[in-house]
Amino acid sequence: MHARLEKAYHFITQNGRPIDQARFAYHFMRTDASQDALLNTLSQYQNTDGGFGHGLEPDIGQQSLCDRACASDLSSGQCAT
Repeated sequence: MHARLEKAYHFITQNGRPIDQARFAYHFMRTDASQDALLNTLSQYQNTDGGFGHGLEPDIGQQSLCDRACASDLSSGQCAT
């Protein structure tokens, strides 16, 4: 695994919500199990009417994972703006 991808994986597994972790695995690990895990995790955010949104987005007051990851790399010049 590429060093940057490994660093991102570690960050997501330590700080991400289950949906963040499942999305990361689906996009970067690419296995049949990762697709099943993403769909299973996503179903936990499904409303009774079939729509989504039951806590799917982080609270407005929380800094997003991307913002936090970027902020942690600003000092090293790793963050693209």
